[in-house]
Amino acid sequence: MNILVENFLEILVLLKKYRNGDAADLMRARGLNYAVNLGISLSDLKRIAAQFEPNFELAAKLRKGAVRERFILADLLDEPEKHTLESAFEICRNYPTAEVAELGANHFLYQLPFAEVLAEQLIISNSELAQISALTIFARYGQVYPSLSEIFYRPVLDNFEKLAASENNLVLRALARALRQSAKYLPNIKEIRYLIEKIQPSHNRAFVYLNEEVIALI
Repeated sequence: MNILVENFLEILVLLKKYRNGDAADLMRARGLNYAVNLGISLSDLKRIAAQFEPNFELAAKLRKGAVRERFILADLLDEPEKHTLESAFEICRNYPTAEVAELGANHFLYQLPFAEVLAEQLIISNSELAQISALTIFARYGQVYPSLSEIFYRPVLDNFEKLAASENNLVLRALARALRQSAKYLPNIKEIRYLIEKIQPSHNRAFVYLNEEVIALI
């Protein structure tokens, strides 16, 4: 038995050990629907991931199962430098929920050598999960690399009206996070205020939310 198979089987044992049926039931009641959900917390999944070296092949093997925890572990254990833009798109297309898409962007996608290009292409998608991934990459990238130019956030501002029209609260939450990062750059603050005020008549729900989550905090 090679080390890849050994590690994979060990992970399956650990997933069984940390399984939490009550947490899975609670997530299901809150609308987080997965083919298989073991109810394992992110902190426990990080503990599991910390026991293994990052491995591209192991991550790929984990992604073949329709299990919430395996998707998350794959992103925690992957090797970003070994991916192509196409393989990254394939990973994003297979994210089953907003939770997994957001965690994937926070822990894996932003580390890709072409993360900016990926985010720029995902943000123009009509897929809400792709939009959440893109916005989370923009927000996370800004946290990790604070010396970015304000131009980095241009795609967020250029696509603001489309994103603000979303009926999905998770898209609006991701948009708010990206805008707060963008607002660290003085040239963007005036435009952000203008864009949010502009949507008030047509998208009042988004206006109220973004006014509280962005304008009040910058």
